[in-house]
Amino acid sequence: MSGLGALAVAALLIGVAFYTGASPGGGTANAGTLSITLTDPPHVPPGVTAVYVIFSGLAVHISDAGNNSGWTTIKSAGGIELIGTTNVSQTISSAKVQSGIYNLLKFNITSAKVTFDGVNYTAFVPLATLVVPIIGGVEVTNFKPSATIIDIQPTVMHIGSTSTPEFIIRSVARAYAIPQSDVTEQLDHVGFRMSLLGQVWWRNILNQFSENLLVASASLAANSLSFTVRDTGTENTTLLLATVTPLAYSVGHRGLPQRMDGSAVFVVLSNRTLVPIRQYAGGMATIQELTRKAVLSGLLANGYDLTVNTSATFTLAGQVNMGLGILRSGTVISGEQYLITVIGGEAVASFVVQAS
Repeated sequence: MSGLGALAVAALLIGVAFYTGASPGGGTANAGTLSITLTDPPHVPPGVTAVYVIFSGLAVHISDAGNNSGWTTIKSAGGIELIGTTNVSQTISSAKVQSGIYNLLKFNITSAKVTFDGVNYTAFVPLATLVVPIIGGVEVTNFKPSATIIDIQPTVMHIGSTSTPEFIIRSVARAYAIPQSDVTEQLDHVGFRMSLLGQVWWRNILNQFSENLLVASASLAANSLSFTVRDTGTENTTLLLATVTPLAYSVGHRGLPQRMDGSAVFVVLSNRTLVPIRQYAGGMATIQELTRKAVLSGLLANGYDLTVNTSATFTLAGQVNMGLGILRSGTVISGEQYLITVIGGEAVASFVVQAS
């Protein structure tokens, strides 16, 4: 799960290759090695077996410079497959940079592909540039290599149909310094994969900065929807979307629906109300007038900020229409079970409810 930004892919025939191309800053006498690693598989619906990301312009920012200066590009282009980073970090760049403390990373999202039922599909990414804070900063010196790990939690949503699959990827990320005692020469090699299992420093990071959601309760009827969400993690969460899906549909990681074309999809507003996508987009009636991509890219800029250890209740007064809220394809049936899924910046939570 895990805003923020967005990540995605596309390398010819999905053969993701890494491209060299560092532009180090400073001279060698006052420079040190900084390696960038990446981890965390995305939240995906059933049938998705790979998520490829191609990026460009990977740069780091030194903390004593202004936001528009102090950037050093360390890799011109590269790529990675995200599902394969479960409990593993993979080095995506290593370069000489000026000594100092770095507090930000950024890169451009060039393209994305999703492998679904054995077929590759280009994915839509709403945000073109991802700026990643390095929590606590990472210090680079000229006497020992340094490394940072980017923790990415993208959410892959299937917004197409059975005959025409279509995907959107929304992603957020944070980065952390890898303790220098754990920075080995192997981390300097692009493509090197380091196991995170049993790493005490990584477990401490997850415990300290985990971001989790819990759907505590919910009620659903043909003409109403209400649910209460609690932030059980250690950081605030921005809630973006809510979906209602018949439980008969297969579901994926953390309750993501298999496809959203059979779900009711709502925008979460800052006043804790839920608005069907069709209504939020101005009432346009057809996909020709308003594509799914346009709807979803617009709603991803909104949301409700849920603070740590607090709960909020969200309500809809009106008919709950299945079918992405654009074309009606059914209503809620009393006695049937439904999966309510809430999608936040880095978190996804779900709850099974029986309709009244």
